[in-house]
Amino acid sequence: MNEFQVNYHFIDVHKGFEHHDKNRSTFPIIYGNYLRSEPGISGRVLDIGCGHSVNQSYKVFADCVGRLDGVDPFPAIAHPQHLASRWSCSLEDIPVSSCTYDMAYSYMVAEHIENIGPFLKKAIEIIKPGAAYWSMSPNAGHPFTWVTRIVQRLGGTSVYRKHVNALANDYPAYYNLSNDAKILKAINDMRLPVSRVDFYYLPMFTGITIFRRSFVQSPILSIELYFCASLKCLSYLSLEYKDLPDWTITYCLRRPVRVETRPHPLADDRIRARTDVRHRRPRRSCSAPNSRRST
Repeated sequence: MNEFQVNYHFIDVHKGFEHHDKNRSTFPIIYGNYLRSEPGISGRVLDIGCGHSVNQSYKVFADCVGRLDGVDPFPAIAHPQHLASRWSCSLEDIPVSSCTYDMAYSYMVAEHIENIGPFLKKAIEIIKPGAAYWSMSPNAGHPFTWVTRIVQRLGGTSVYRKHVNALANDYPAYYNLSNDAKILKAINDMRLPVSRVDFYYLPMFTGITIFRRSFVQSPILSIELYFCASLKCLSYLSLEYKDLPDWTITYCLRRPVRVETRPHPLADDRIRARTDVRHRRPRRSCSAPNSRRST
């Protein structure tokens, strides 16, 4: 089987609900800084699942990105000005050669990938040796994903797109690529050329407080209000009870090079080995940094 290093990083371990409630927009900034710290950001970069507009992390690294391309199955209404090229297709069908990009990333996209094998294979294939693919998405183990699946089964995403936001995608969420165990298994089973995998967990809070005078008369806005209230409750539980998984999972897959890869410059000393498949947050008494190697 493949041999590659696997590290787990926990961000804001000792922060509680009150902190994250006041800093709800922190996670795209943190993710943007990770992307900004990549050496490949100054070269040719691919935004996987670029959508119609600029994601919230882009402004963090916009001034240092070289050439930015995009790919998304959803046709663009207008060509985004920040992209040099944009393909309306899945990543697996993108018409580029292997080893084309110095870096690739996706922002809240991986949860919509059903078949993770072909996706990961293509993501690794199109980046150069030593380059990295970054992803941020909801953590498959968080209760938020249960709520999402229920809403999805009830047709809530289609209703939201029809009545609230016509530009919102209605792709189903599978959360297969938001699960570290499945990601590591796919890398091993397919023997993908990966030398290092870093998982970053952040107890992000996304509950949005909505105050609209018309929500009583509008069933759609009422649903939106109740949904956001449920997110706030789930956030409180996940932050106050440490046995629940973190909300957000970010990971970096790096292609091997001839020289040994160095630790990520933004990695802190809160790196711990994860031995359970549920990947719970460490207790407050845990402080010893660690990492493990997958074989």
